[in-house]
Amino acid sequence: MEHKCPHCRAVFKSKKHRSTHLRTHIGEKRYSCSKCLKQFTQRGGRDRHVRSVHLNIRPFKCVTCKLSFTQKSVLNNHLATHDNIRRYSCPLCPETFGQKINLSKHLESSKHAGKKIFNLGFKHLQFQVYGKNMNKIYRLIQMGGEKHSEKNANEKKKRKNAT
Repeated sequence: MEHKCPHCRAVFKSKKHRSTHLRTHIGEKRYSCSKCLKQFTQRGGRDRHVRSVHLNIRPFKCVTCKLSFTQKSVLNNHLATHDNIRRYSCPLCPETFGQKINLSKHLESSKHAGKKIFNLGFKHLQFQVYGKNMNKIYRLIQMGGEKHSEKNANEKKKRKNAT
């Protein structure tokens, strides 16, 4: 049985995991760092903080450039800088990006300034666009701001080249 979060799209295998996750939405912070007193909603977050900030443990190493990282997810994001694949497409123009953060920065830029503000589900990201781009924005919201497939990116490039 799936246990869905009522606040976001997260799904969990057990009620216990969902309950732990729900603390992130309500701001309950049960765990504190003994060195700097920073507080966390989950024990794993506190433990990760201690290892990376206070002990400077960086077990995830890039085989290409030898940089090291505190979390595997950060290493995986970094690896995208080496493959030159542009996985993220702007819903408002033909630009594509290798990392989601660069798409977010692009969307926040003045290039897409306009009249209405839409929240696209990116963390703390809102930007302004003109009404004629409503369909593009709606499609991105439906996709949750997730990666476009390479096929979609290639189709977008073909449309751009055709104009």
